[in-house]
Amino acid sequence: MGQPRDAFRWPGIVLCEMRTPNQWFRNSDVMPSWVITILLSVATTAVTGLFVLPRLEARNRRIQAGHIARDRLATAVLSLLASTARLQVMPVPPEGTETMRARLTGERTRWLEQIDEATRTLVDTMEQSTLGFPSAMRLRDLAVGFVGHARMVWISERPEEDRVRIVGELAALVQGIFFAAWWRGGRRLKLMSDLLALLQRLENGDA
Repeated sequence: MGQPRDAFRWPGIVLCEMRTPNQWFRNSDVMPSWVITILLSVATTAVTGLFVLPRLEARNRRIQAGHIARDRLATAVLSLLASTARLQVMPVPPEGTETMRARLTGERTRWLEQIDEATRTLVDTMEQSTLGFPSAMRLRDLAVGFVGHARMVWISERPEEDRVRIVGELAALVQGIFFAAWWRGGRRLKLMSDLLALLQRLENGDA
């Protein structure tokens, strides 16, 4: 048997046969399978990197923005609920001592400042606080309405007692709508109706 053509030769030894690429693919069934596998892997990676991952990252950013918006609104609502409740249940008693009245007045002033701070922060960050909510079922409209009306009520010329009461009512309704347990759907619908009615009364000057 003669030595293969185009082989590296050493005296008495054939080291390696030289073949063209066409000969390798024509004479071997293994190489095409490897090549196809590699090409498919490269193509899949490229498509994933160019199209799939950016879309997933954008979706994750939207989801994260929604969570941040809910957290921001929840923090403000809890602050309003706590401060308005304290102001309503802890008036300054006329029969108290001067020292006690002064201390309680200081506490009430601090709670009033907390309400002012919470409503002002909500207005200043309205886009971040409300636009993350879906427009379905008017949830975004309700959030925007709450933020705007809570601030306008608080800086209005209404008596302090009325301002505290209205802001507390708004916060309680929003708490039940956006942050109550998911299985309380029926109650949530009623609260949404109540909030819409209260916002309408505020716009008409009837509240």
